[in-house]
Amino acid sequence: MMACRLLPAADAESDGCGSVAQSGRGFSLVELMVVCALISVMVAMLASALSSVRESAKIMACTNNLRQIGLALNAYANENNDRFPTCWAVADPVVWCARLEPYLGGAPFVKDRIWICPSFKPCVTNARSYGMTLYVGYAPWYGIRANVPDLSRYVVVGENNTANDYFTFCYPAGFSYPTYAPDVATNYRVSHRVNTAANYLFADGHVTLLEGDQRTSAIWYFGP
Repeated sequence: MMACRLLPAADAESDGCGSVAQSGRGFSLVELMVVCALISVMVAMLASALSSVRESAKIMACTNNLRQIGLALNAYANENNDRFPTCWAVADPVVWCARLEPYLGGAPFVKDRIWICPSFKPCVTNARSYGMTLYVGYAPWYGIRANVPDLSRYVVVGENNTANDYFTFCYPAGFSYPTYAPDVATNYRVSHRVNTAANYLFADGHVTLLEGDQRTSAIWYFGP
């Protein structure tokens, strides 16, 4: 009887006993490089997609925070002769954030997470992500909601990357408060999409994500 021998893994061929040995040729170096390149591309695409999803979630969370703050601001105005809370003043040192505590569940504003945007990186302890524009407290606003000609056009609160409870931008020509120098040291207060966009709360309570530098935008000031 003829002895059957096992063939090494090679090209498929008959061993003389009626069985067929399967090919076991490995990948060439070029083929391995192509496969690795394809895997790298797929991983990069997946990472980019996941990053985009995470940023979208942060933007939505920030938007929801500002919407709640907007509801609280207007609820406060409804109960206080149509006036928004004072941003800050020597005569009234209670900051506007603290005034809204009863309308936001009563938690101290320095501990309430509603004041922290997920994309915000606090520069100091207890820093908050949002500040009220100083325009609200001065002419022609004077803090009175009824003075605003179109509540849907003007911003009351925006993202603020400093420790202040307020912020101010460059004033239009012919309109300035020398006491307050425009603060432009915080990357234009943008925190989303790799610091190219930010959320803004308008006086009517709606929130909009705006791209780019908004310091001299018409969303801040109305009047002569």
